[in-house]
Amino acid sequence: MEEIEVIDKKNKKIDSKKLCIKKDNKNLESQDYLEHIFNRYVCNRFRFSNACTKGRSEIAVTGAKAYKQKGTGNARRGINSTPLRRGGAVAFGPKPRSFAFKLNKKTIKLSQDVVLSKISKKIKVVSNDVSYKKTKEAVSFLNQFKEKKITLLITHEDREFIKAFRNIKDLLIDFVDYFEPEVLLVSDLVLFTENSFKKMERK
Repeated sequence: MEEIEVIDKKNKKIDSKKLCIKKDNKNLESQDYLEHIFNRYVCNRFRFSNACTKGRSEIAVTGAKAYKQKGTGNARRGINSTPLRRGGAVAFGPKPRSFAFKLNKKTIKLSQDVVLSKISKKIKVVSNDVSYKKTKEAVSFLNQFKEKKITLLITHEDREFIKAFRNIKDLLIDFVDYFEPEVLLVSDLVLFTENSFKKMERK
C-alpha cells in the first residue's frame, strides 16, 4: 500500500489516497519483461501502416497472352501483370495492417503494478475541487514544483484540463487508459486527476 498525496492549487496536501500495488523486488528480470511487453502493447495499439502495393489481381491490364508460346525466341510468359515485368504487380509487397496484439488482463494488471511501483514516489493527485480555466493559472501551478518533466494523466471527464495545460512546455497530457509506461518512467513528476486515479484503482 502506497500513500499518495492529494494536493490543491497551492500544492498543499489536503488529503491522501492509498494505492494498492504488488511489489516483487526479487524477480527483476520478469519485471523488466512485463514493463517491456506492456509498453509494446500500448504503443502497437496506435501504430498503423500506410504502405500499400498492388497484387496481380489489382493491376489493370489485359488478360491476353503477350505473344505466342513458341517461335518468337522470347522467354515464355503469360499476362503483363506478372511481377517480372515493368508495370506489373509487386511480389510479397506491404499492405495496410494492424500491429495490435492480444495481452491477457492479468498480465496488463501485473505490468501496471510494476510501472506504478517504480513511479510511486513521484505521483501526486490533483483535487477535483480545483479548476484551471487559463494557461496562466496552469503555469503558476506547475511552477511550484521543482521537477522539469511532468506528465498529467486525465480522463474524458477532465477535458477542461486540456485547454489550460496544452501549450505548456515540458508537460505531456495523456489519457490514463492509454498511458505509455516509458513516458511515465522518464517523467520527473506524474500528476493524476482524482477521476483518473479512481479509474486506475478500478483497473
